[in-house]
Amino acid sequence: MNMTIAAILRTKGDDVIALTPQTRVGEAVAVLAEKRIGAVPVCDDGVPVGIFSERDVVHCLAQAGAGALDRPLSEAGSGRLRRIAISSRTVPRANSASQPP
Repeated sequence: MNMTIAAILRTKGDDVIALTPQTRVGEAVAVLAEKRIGAVPVCDDGVPVGIFSERDVVHCLAQAGAGALDRPLSEAGSGRLRRIAISSRTVPRANSASQPP
């Protein structure tokens, strides 16, 4: 299936959960668990500035142990974002989203 991003948002809804750069890693982990999601965008005044994912959790814990849970997302998440148009097809774009910009 090769749907557009717009079609997926129509089906799943476009109410996207976002956190701020000041949100603590522990709070972000709780959101990921509660919502059963693997990643959450990090936005500053509504502007996407990064993403925080399960991989970031693992990396933070490996680097700093339990103390990482008190760090802000600005020190923990992935800052590089790839943006895609809402009209983009999901399969080709989803694959490119994980590649460095």
